[in-house]
Amino acid sequence: MSPRYIKLIIATGATLLTGGAVATTANIEPAKEATAPAVVEEAKPKITTETAAKTIETPYKTTYVDDANLPKGQTKIVAKGQTGIKVEHYTITYEDGVETKRELDRTETSREPTSEVIAKGTYVPPQPRTETASCQNGTYVNSAGNTVCRPSKNNTGDATAICADGTYSYSQSRRGTCSHHGGVSSWL
Repeated sequence: MSPRYIKLIIATGATLLTGGAVATTANIEPAKEATAPAVVEEAKPKITTETAAKTIETPYKTTYVDDANLPKGQTKIVAKGQTGIKVEHYTITYEDGVETKRELDRTETSREPTSEVIAKGTYVPPQPRTETASCQNGTYVNSAGNTVCRPSKNNTGDATAICADGTYSYSQSRRGTCSHHGGVSSWL
C-alpha cells in the first residue's frame, strides 16, 4: 500500500491543534487526500545468445539390380549402404533464460550417404521332365538338370538314338549318349 499524503494550506492566523485539527478564522482550504505517484521502473529483460550444433543422420538409398545367377525370390547385399552425416549450426536467443528465437546459420555435410545395392535373383531352373510313368528302366537327371528316361530295350516313343547293344537312348544331348552301351549305332 502506498503512503497517503494530506495537503493542507493554512492561512495566516490559523492554529494547528492536537490530532491534526485546524482552527482558524481566516481562509482555509479544505484538506484533500492525495496519493503519491507510483514510480514503476520496467525491468529490462536479460538477453543472451549462444551457438549450438545439431548432428543429423541422412538416410541412404537402396538400389536393386537383377542377378541371373541368384535363384528367383532370393536377395543378396552387393554393397552395404551407409548413412550420411550433416551438421546444422544455430544461433539461439534467450530472454531471461527462456529461448525466444532459433536461427539456422549454416549446414555442413560431413559425410555423403552411400547407396546400398541389393541383387535380386532372377534365375529359374528348368522344370524336370515329368513323364516318368512311361520310363521302363527309371529316370536320371542329366547335366542340364532335366529328368530323362534311362536307356531301355523298347522304344517308348521319345528315343533319340539306338545304342550299339540295341538299347534305345533318350538323351537330350549328343555328348555321352550310349556311353555305357557301346556308343551310338544311329541317331533317330
